Amino acid sequence: MATNRTPAIDAESPLLKIFPNISATPLQTSDQQSFARVDERRCCAYSARFRSLPHANVTIGVYLQSWKFFARWQQSIRQQLEFSKEVVTMALKQVRLSMDEAGFRQSKLVTRIAVHVRRGDIARRTKLTKLGFQTANATYISAAMHLFRQKFKRTLFVVVSESNDLEWCKDNIIDNDAIFITSPQPEVDLCILQMCDHVIMTVGTFGWWGGFLSKGIVVYYATPRRPGSPKYENFVSEDYYPPSWIGLK
Repeated sequence: MATNRTPAIDAESPLLKIFPNISATPLQTSDQQSFARVDERRCCAYSARFRSLPHANVTIGVYLQSWKFFARWQQSIRQQLEFSKEVVTMALKQVRLSMDEAGFRQSKLVTRIAVHVRRGDIARRTKLTKLGFQTANATYISAAMHLFRQKFKRTLFVVVSESNDLEWCKDNIIDNDAIFITSPQPEVDLCILQMCDHVIMTVGTFGWWGGFLSKGIVVYYATPRRPGSPKYENFVSEDYYPPSWIGLK
């Protein structure tokens, strides 16, 4: 690495099974107790402080939600975050089942666009909305889907969401070229986002990583924080979203 450090990971982390290509040294929890901790000061902005870490073993956390942290190593990150064969098999099976239930035929001529919808925890928690968090509305999702329909002749929108948001998705995404998926295993949902040709994200870390791991076009909701709210100042759009992504309101 650029800092001449050796990356490490908790030996009990489930990520080691989900992403078997991770090249980090497994450490027991007891080995990490003496590590210094370095956190971001803002959750959705780049910080240069990680370029000058203390001369000691460190734990870095927790958000790191800026493409600028990873741009230099994006190809390596994608290689290391390749899903296990088991996760890929489950993701493919889930997509096939959803397509069969909706009456879609498998075809290589169809462009698959993942749509990740996160609403429930933000919409239900008054504290989050008071802080300035906003959910993407149906108008945004419709506009994003229209963008892809203009670009590609045949489209299939794979809508991925938690179970408590699925009814909202079905009530608001009423399209003949959409299927709906929810899985009890988040790694399967993330794998589905990654394996689709393109991604539409709404808000949140999960959808952001789905977009970052994707090799196609990524469309994002451009107003995830309410202007003037406590969380608005912490959010730096040009740090959070890669310049190649397309923002819509």
